[in-house]
Amino acid sequence: MKIYSKILIALILFAGFVFFVGDVAADDVSVSISASPTSGDATLNVGANGNISVDGVSCATYRIHCWTGDLSNPLRCDSGGVSRTCTYPSAGTYVMNIKAWLPNDSCSPPQNYCGIDVDSVTINVSNPAPPPPANNFLPRGSLDAATCDFIAGWADDRDNLSRPIYVHLYANGVFQPPQILANSNRADVGDHAFHVPTPDSLKDGTDKVIRVYGINIRADGVTGGTNVELPGSPKTINCPPPPPPLAWNINVSGVPLSGPAPLDVVVAASEATGSTATGSTTWIFNCGDGSGDKTYTTADGVNLKTDICPYSTQGIYTVVVSATRQGLTDSGTVTINVSEPVAPTVQLLDLTEPDYCTSSLGITAQWDYDHPINPQERYRIQIDDTSNFSSLVFDTNWITSTTDSKYIRSGSQPVYLISGDLLYGNEQYYVRIAVRDDKDIASEWSNVLTWTTPNGPLPQPDFTWEPEQIVEEEEIQFTDLSNPNPITYSWLFGDGNSSTDANPTHTYELDGNKSVTLTVGAGGAETCSTTEDLDVKEKPPIWKEILPNLFFSVELYNSVRMYFRRN
Repeated sequence: MKIYSKILIALILFAGFVFFVGDVAADDVSVSISASPTSGDATLNVGANGNISVDGVSCATYRIHCWTGDLSNPLRCDSGGVSRTCTYPSAGTYVMNIKAWLPNDSCSPPQNYCGIDVDSVTINVSNPAPPPPANNFLPRGSLDAATCDFIAGWADDRDNLSRPIYVHLYANGVFQPPQILANSNRADVGDHAFHVPTPDSLKDGTDKVIRVYGINIRADGVTGGTNVELPGSPKTINCPPPPPPLAWNINVSGVPLSGPAPLDVVVAASEATGSTATGSTTWIFNCGDGSGDKTYTTADGVNLKTDICPYSTQGIYTVVVSATRQGLTDSGTVTINVSEPVAPTVQLLDLTEPDYCTSSLGITAQWDYDHPINPQERYRIQIDDTSNFSSLVFDTNWITSTTDSKYIRSGSQPVYLISGDLLYGNEQYYVRIAVRDDKDIASEWSNVLTWTTPNGPLPQPDFTWEPEQIVEEEEIQFTDLSNPNPITYSWLFGDGNSSTDANPTHTYELDGNKSVTLTVGAGGAETCSTTEDLDVKEKPPIWKEILPNLFFSVELYNSVRMYFRRN
């Protein structure tokens, strides 16, 4: 009977609850909550952020519970964003929630409250980690050696053998930074050895007491605790001052520093005064024209390196040279100013005619070449019988100065021997010249000089005579052998007599040396001469037979007679 009664009461309460819910007002409430952080060690402070949304009313009654049953937060009526900070002093799992509802005057039909809504989030609070344990082992190791060259030993901490420890070096009680990491490999101690150069600051010729300390690692892996002076420490060293530090400096120069394009600059890099580094040197030249680096290596003792930077266009260029010796590098620069190209100039100085009596028609041209830097490389000579050079008689085209056999340098001016094969007699000719420098830049045409050839080729004078042995008072026949045949003749026989015949005769009245000159011409003013020396002999005496015991005479010379009587 009691059981039925309890069931009946429960049904009635449930029916009432259903009736109550079914009568909630159309206005409703919606809530949400978030928290940060949602986990952590106690004591944990968590920020709760809620949001309340209502429909048709201005606010809803709400409370944020830090955990189930928490009533520490007073009731409020609000809408929108709300917040609270919850503090959890001990470990555990907590349900944080927000609950909101409408007051009775907002419910239809009127009742205590309606439109209730709840949202929650779980907070996990753990106990804090226990404090780190005290270190179990102190550093161990050894200072094995302390010399003027190095300091060596080993050190580790058995609390964490996989991690190398630091070693602190002291000299006369003063720490010598930086700290040393004992992580070098050695057969007997593994990766816990140290071997470092002795600092130059300890080398001053006085005693230095060296102490080495191992830096402790606690069992939790944190550096700290008690540091230990390693066995073998202290050691005393006395080191002389080190040699002066290496110095390496270079000087960079260029020749020339300026000039017209194209310009070749000899760049020289040399060891500067005060350099003490020795050994081979690596030189890197960059001409600054976009051509890139050029690298050279010289042996120990070679303190100079040169390179050529060719510049073809106008501009200002910065040459950079760097040099490395014994691990030290120095560099230097030089600025090159390249101006617009300058063409050479040429002046035709003189035309020299040959001795037409011994040479054919021709001319020797002499000129003056001028350029501030570049030497003459080629030249070109033109000859014409008109002043505008419209129908060239002779053109050398471009000839290399140093290879043509007709090119001669006379003093400071070059000359050229012009063949007369294509020239005519009694003709006026015009001559001009152009030159090119060794950068193949051409000059303008020079000034024009003229000359006039003689009237045709002159005969080359020559003659002979009969008899070959010449005696006074005997007639001599002279014969002309000139080629080509002359038009005019002039003979001088050397005794005051002359002739204009082609093949004259002549008799010398007196003996002695006679100079005979033949002058021939081709009809113009130009003539050619040749001279031969003749030896005229004395005429021999005439002998006559004389009877004995009588006077006799001998005709000696020029009707002079001498008389003799035989005894």
